[in-house]
Amino acid sequence: MHIAGLVAFRDDERRVARQLAAKPFPRVDPGQGDFLAGLTGPVLVMEYIENGMLRRLIRRLENRAEPTPNRVLWAFYLCAVRACIGMAYPRQADPDAAVVLENIPIPEVEASTKVHGDLHTGNIMVGDFDLAVPEHSLVPVMKLIDFGLTTRVKESKKAVEENLFEASRAIYSVAIRQLRTQNDRTNTEKYKDIQTFAVRLSDEQPQDLTLDSDLRDLICRSMAKRPEDRFTLAQMLAKTSQPVANKTAASFMLNGTAESDDDIKDFVQDMIYNADPDPPAAPSAPAAAPAQAPPPPPPAAPIMIISS
Repeated sequence: MHIAGLVAFRDDERRVARQLAAKPFPRVDPGQGDFLAGLTGPVLVMEYIENGMLRRLIRRLENRAEPTPNRVLWAFYLCAVRACIGMAYPRQADPDAAVVLENIPIPEVEASTKVHGDLHTGNIMVGDFDLAVPEHSLVPVMKLIDFGLTTRVKESKKAVEENLFEASRAIYSVAIRQLRTQNDRTNTEKYKDIQTFAVRLSDEQPQDLTLDSDLRDLICRSMAKRPEDRFTLAQMLAKTSQPVANKTAASFMLNGTAESDDDIKDFVQDMIYNADPDPPAAPSAPAAAPAQAPPPPPPAAPIMIISS
């Protein structure tokens, strides 16, 4: 449920249908979409995800004085991890089936070697609540879109690592309330015993005390420079699902953030449902006043010539 679905398609020659059915994210039945009968193909119907790109939400957060609730950040991170699971273990889509959360199969099988290739905050969409799924009864679901640049690598481990890194970088942008910069995969700084690309959360930067220390640790380690310092997909699922299930408002009393259920509802209403659909960029720092010319030097004292 964390990957945008293909609702229906139709092509008179069935060529496009066969190609789409072969795509791993998500798979569909080539016979699906009979309600499009009579339309001249090709016709493609995608799932509608109503609350826009994650990038727009970050722009709104840039202009918000209050910190983002940690419970929202944890819920978003779990969504991102489940999307990575959906890429690693794609399954046949059935529009009539009940919603099933993405989980690592038991016994675990070989993961896909596909890399999304364009995983960023513009390709993560914010959806709606789902009261049938406790994870999304308070915070809307996030879904991954746009698999047009998907590529295949030799090892499934490398594919999972790359997808998880990019998903973590998206959550990093939400946590620091800033869209990523061009050099965020070239610069690293020290965090505890590792080097991390999450430089705004490193030991060398002033710390945002409103951010949950466990969340800071997870982001920094998930964006570690060395892949061996990062967590596996199974570890990431455990490390994000447990806080979503177990952390309450009382868990963040020392962070000084508003974390009650009502606070979360107000945040979602204000920042997602009632928000400006095209928020302005955060104002830049005011420009320094132009330097004023120094005052002219005082006139020289008259020179008196005394002759004897």
